[in-house]
Amino acid sequence: MKTIRNYFPLIFALILLLLISTGAARAQQGYVTVATFNIAELGEGSHPDTRDELAIAGMLVNLDLDLVAIQEVGTRETGESQVQVISTYMNGLLGAGKCHYNCVTSTFDTGDERYAFIWRSPVVMTSGLKKTDDRQEYKGSLFVRTPVYCGFKAGDFDFVIMNVHLYTRAEVSAEKGRKLEYQQLVDWLKYQVQNSMEKDYLIAGDYNRYLDGSSYPDSIAWSTLTYAGFQNDFKLILHEALPGNDYGLTYAPTDEWSTTIAQKRSMYDQILISAGAYREFGTVQSELDARFGQNVGIEDFDNEPQYSQMGFYELKYTI
Repeated sequence: MKTIRNYFPLIFALILLLLISTGAARAQQGYVTVATFNIAELGEGSHPDTRDELAIAGMLVNLDLDLVAIQEVGTRETGESQVQVISTYMNGLLGAGKCHYNCVTSTFDTGDERYAFIWRSPVVMTSGLKKTDDRQEYKGSLFVRTPVYCGFKAGDFDFVIMNVHLYTRAEVSAEKGRKLEYQQLVDWLKYQVQNSMEKDYLIAGDYNRYLDGSSYPDSIAWSTLTYAGFQNDFKLILHEALPGNDYGLTYAPTDEWSTTIAQKRSMYDQILISAGAYREFGTVQSELDARFGQNVGIEDFDNEPQYSQMGFYELKYTI
């Protein structure tokens, strides 16, 4: 259970953080920090009784996040209410004069779970939530959990962010499976870039890259994303930031780079950045190059003292 962060900027607990230049001053920096966080079964079953919302809020505030994409929000009203509770706790933890957080949860049918965003100034939402629809170029209804997306703006940087939780299974039928969903992401992104005035896109969320860690076949689904020349269309920032810049990573990472607890070494969470947005994010020649532990990282909170003795499922439903 970890957090990945990209300063742009969680599975059970993973935050991918991304630092993006906004072209405007924020604490004399001009950056926004974006995270992706799958909070396991948020608001589902009896988990609200054990969920440590204050600890989650404290972690997010301590990371100084500007925009958080949350996956696995339950379809019951409890799911949306827990997003609001976390956002409220976050605001209560902020110091005087700090910009307060807003939150929104998708309310339309997206399958067996919903999505949420939490954000604060300088990030401003510029369009309401939408879910992927069906077009000739891509089939939004083929996702088991239909992704949602909306527009945001920070300073001079306006962008669209899609929130996804891809299906676990590699391929269950001709019209369902992770490989097909990866292809739909690629097709959706290419369609948007080619047919919209907006060229800056982030796709943040739980990509379910592996089901069974290193025992999963090398790259059956993953190669759909890492096709020849994919770097000309988008960047997988976490992979780019890992030592060695192995853009086509097709194996389970070591514990050091894992985004969940050690017995399941699986790099689930990702933030994909379109080529347009990457030009604003930075290049290898710039100070905004993706560097693990500096402007891209994983927040490894399962090893903190208060959680280190918990079993997997207890930890999963607490944080």
